[in-house]
Amino acid sequence: MITKTMPTSEKRKKMKADMPELQAMISQRIQELNYREVLKGVSAFPWCTDDPCVFQTTAGNLWIAAGHVNRKSEVPKFCYKNFICTCLVGNDENGIMAYMDLQTAAWKGIELVAFSSHADGLSALYGERETNETNDRELLYRFFGRNYVFTVGFLRQNEKEQAAPEDKIFIASIDTVGFGKVDGDGKLAVIDRVMTYEQAFDDEELKPMWGVFAMKLFTLKWNGYREAVKDRRALGILLHDTMKLCGSMEVIAELDDQKRKYPERARMNPRMALLKNKAAIEMHNRMDEKVKNNLPLLEWAVNQLPNVQLQEFNSFISTTPKKENPTSYENLMWLEGMLKVMERLFGKAAEEENKDL
Repeated sequence: MITKTMPTSEKRKKMKADMPELQAMISQRIQELNYREVLKGVSAFPWCTDDPCVFQTTAGNLWIAAGHVNRKSEVPKFCYKNFICTCLVGNDENGIMAYMDLQTAAWKGIELVAFSSHADGLSALYGERETNETNDRELLYRFFGRNYVFTVGFLRQNEKEQAAPEDKIFIASIDTVGFGKVDGDGKLAVIDRVMTYEQAFDDEELKPMWGVFAMKLFTLKWNGYREAVKDRRALGILLHDTMKLCGSMEVIAELDDQKRKYPERARMNPRMALLKNKAAIEMHNRMDEKVKNNLPLLEWAVNQLPNVQLQEFNSFISTTPKKENPTSYENLMWLEGMLKVMERLFGKAAEEENKDL
């Protein structure tokens, strides 16, 4: 049986040993609950099971498994591979740890992520609101019944190749953002605090991370994992973060534009030395990459606008003249113009929504 005090590698070994039996039990449950027939009547995807399935293996380990389907084409092949499995270790008195194996996608050396049933905020979000008497297992059942897609990142520090003990991390999911740190062996991340995106956007201490959280949220929405609610706060953060990045990129882009168009005059400009500054160019390229990551999400958000605003945006795109072979600076200026139009249209849509309340 898996225990909390086992080294991470030993926990993972025993979790893997349970897999064949667990997969067989999930396959049997799929037949018993006739999930494939149920899925034939589903029209909205992604879809997930209403409640996670609960299993206990012969080794005595307790597991919960939440099934999900991303798109209709996956329905005929629905099987145990569509279930996210989490092993529960411990009891209500001392707290239950839910261990999730990151499988082949081990992140920065982290192999397991553990969610504590005593995590700050978990009971407030998933407990019984009237009686506030939800046991630890029920809390985790509810949490993993709603959150079955996760993405991990470092909190308040630049990306690095390998996670180290005491590194602070976050894990974003459908409903919540979780916070914790890497354990002593560098292979286990323990999440001890969870909050909604709305709560995260109200936390001034987390302000440096708002743009990252907004991007994670809209990536989930874009892929259909989260309901198509407006999330205007997150959208505003994502848009303004992108506009700020574009503004910061103007210096290098404009110098490059001058160098291409007026090479003789450019030689007289002392600021051209920036184009040879490796750190400045690397920073510019990092900002450019972030903008490229944000743009598909913003374009998706535009397509969710009411028809009137969507037509106005499409009119702007179709009537704005485009140059042949534009420079990076000209592309940037056009992009900033498009972002300003997005900002205005998102504002109009929000005003219309407020009138309807």
